[in-house]
Amino acid sequence: MQFDDVSKKVFANFAQSRNGQIALDALKKRKEELVISWLSNTSSEHGAHMRGKVSELSEFIKYLESLSQSKE
Repeated sequence: MQFDDVSKKVFANFAQSRNGQIALDALKKRKEELVISWLSNTSSEHGAHMRGKVSELSEFIKYLESLSQSKE
């Protein structure tokens, strides 16, 4: 994911806050729900769509986690 400098600063401040940690936990839960939905549907079109959603969400979660750890 590509973000400009202002967005990076905003995401870093958010990720390092308590609200950011709550949001990160919610994103992880949503990712888990998407994976369960993906695995329970055998349609190939659904699988490709869900794989894209999960991949994008995983990338965003990793980005926020890296920002939250940079404070420590």
